[in-house]
Formats: sequence, structure tokens, C-alpha cells
Amino acid sequence: MKKFLLLFFILFSIQSLKAQTIHNVVFTWTPSTTIGVSYNLYRGTVTGGVNYTLINFNPMATNCSGATCTYTDTNVVQNTKYYYYMKAVLNGVFSISTPELSVTIPSDISMINPPTGVNLVVR
Repeated sequence: MKKFLLLFFILFSIQSLKAQTIHNVVFTWTPSTTIGVSYNLYRGTVTGGVNYTLINFNPMATNCSGATCTYTDTNVVQNTKYYYYMKAVLNGVFSISTPELSVTIPSDISMINPPTGVNLVVR
């Protein structure tokens, strides 16, 4: 019985490592029609703009291709709810904030398939 439990633990641990993923939050938006505009993206863990942090260290102007701009936030933690807003920037002048958006990063645990074919034998 001890060997079975140890083997089950090892197999489950290996499966857990294979199942882990890295989460990102990908933003897309339609760029401003004003020439020279760049964008700042802010993130916080409390709604309402309290303690938000600028997450792109340089205003985003080069992430646009045609009619779509993108930015990927790679610095997120599982089981955390984030709130985001964006502002356009032109020559140091900021637009009003976009409406706040929120996302909850899922736990890797919820992505692990349970083991199958497990049998218990009582002797």
C-alpha cells in the first residue's frame, strides 16, 4: 500500500509540473486617429483607480499595426483579480481614463486533470 501511495504521489507530481502554464493578459484596442499619440496602461488590485501602477515603462506607440494595438501584461499572479485602465498621451498631455476593466487570473490547479485508472485493492 505504501508503494502504491508513493507511486501515485510521484505520478501526480509529474503531471502537475506538465500542467502548469504561464498566464498573460493581452490587451487590444483601436488606436486614436490623432497622429503621435501613445498609450499608458495602469494596473491595480483594488477597483476605482486606488494605488494603480503604470505597467508599461515607455508610452506604447509602436505596438500598433493597422487598425489594432496590442500589449501583453506578463507580470500577473494566479488567483489574483486585476483592474486596468488606459490613457492616451500626446506631448505630455493625458486623455481621460478609459473605463476600468478587470480580469481574474485562474489557478493552475483548476487546469490539472485528475488521474484516471486508479484502483484500490484491500488485502
